[in-house]
Amino acid sequence: KLKEILNYLVREGVIKEHIKSEGVGRPGIYYSIVE
Repeated sequence: KLKEILNYLVREGVIKEHIKSEGVGRPGIYYSIVE
């Protein structure tokens, strides 16, 4: 459910998705609000 909301906000241009591949374990996905 949360993923659907995040995907909607990304499509609307409200937030941006950033994939961080460095570090230990699986890649993390970060979201930031578009100013």
